[in-house]
Amino acid sequence: MRNPVPLAALVLGASAFLFAHDSLGDTNHEHRQLFSVSPGQLLDIQLDTGGSLRIVAWNRDQVLVDTDWREETCPDALINASRSPQGVLLSSRYRPDSGDTHSCSMKVDIRVPARFDVHVRSAGGGIEIVDVRGSFEGHTGGGSLALRGVRGSAELRTGGGEIRVRDSELDGHLATGGGHVSLQNVTGAISATSGSEPGVKRGRTRSQ
Repeated sequence: MRNPVPLAALVLGASAFLFAHDSLGDTNHEHRQLFSVSPGQLLDIQLDTGGSLRIVAWNRDQVLVDTDWREETCPDALINASRSPQGVLLSSRYRPDSGDTHSCSMKVDIRVPARFDVHVRSAGGGIEIVDVRGSFEGHTGGGSLALRGVRGSAELRTGGGEIRVRDSELDGHLATGGGHVSLQNVTGAISATSGSEPGVKRGRTRSQ
């Protein structure tokens, strides 16, 4: 029998929250943290557990991180949000003593200033970015890529899932291992490819 781990702990401070858990603890907490930032800084996301990401712009110089973590859907997980020299770092990992078999179903809702960069490394889960202007980079092990009302550059890939871009102005490249690609009302030197669809889809040139 595995040794018991510490009871659920939620540390909410000016700089970070760290959530650990135990099956004996109350698991119906919603975890939220607010950080003061400057426009143009970086949201760095490193999710070893994976998770569904929704990143939306708002009219504040703050980053709000909100997750629906629950014991039943994402056991053995440690989630940390903190200030970084570049902006905000959000990371998740499994406990070192939790074994080799894991499953996690977690949604993360993030608000950022209208001008903000986003870098993502995730084991899996969809990525949605709405109304943000900046540089979007990274990958997810699987899940859709959905961009709407964004401006800037994007270098994003997913192991499998749809790519949907709408009402945006982008440069760069998007890729999926398999899934439908849709670009609607998109301008800029953006290209998108899918392992299950032939050819390359491109945005309209800015002169069109």
